[in-house]
Amino acid sequence: MASIIKANQLQDFGGNSILTSDGAGNLTTQKINYPAFFTTRTSSQNISDETNTIIQFDNVIYDTNSGYNTSTFKYTIPVSGKYFICATVQGTSPGNADGFERFNLKLLKNSDVSIAEVYYDQRNNPGYFITQTITDIKNLSANDTIYIHAFIDVTNGGSSPQIQGSASPKSITSFGAYRIGS
Repeated sequence: MASIIKANQLQDFGGNSILTSDGAGNLTTQKINYPAFFTTRTSSQNISDETNTIIQFDNVIYDTNSGYNTSTFKYTIPVSGKYFICATVQGTSPGNADGFERFNLKLLKNSDVSIAEVYYDQRNNPGYFITQTITDIKNLSANDTIYIHAFIDVTNGGSSPQIQGSASPKSITSFGAYRIGS
């Protein structure tokens, strides 16, 4: 014999709704993967050769707690916990198919503390562009800030490096995070 429990709402001891049902089998959960943000770069950003430069993600797709600052290009963590963080950045050496040699992408916390990094060195086979991706899970405290730096080295007559962006729906360069637990 099977047991059946019927409820349209499950609450915690504080009276906060954890799960609700509409009676048709559709559940609504509360604050899963929350807080969260996602930003993109809408156009190319010129950066100095061989210089760590903060990437200016200028288009906020969503930001559940208004933690992303479009002036500093940093996200302030609103709630302590474990966060899944991701960034994809495309760099290029415009005007020179053989000018792009090295690309270092860093995830930084607070005052330039590197917490994740990817590095690509193609000096033996220089090209026009490269895409780097960082994905990581970090314990972060409320009021920590996270942001992305890029370092690009162009040579062989390459012009100033650029971070690529796009105003179209595809996200060539993006940055986001969401809380996965405490």
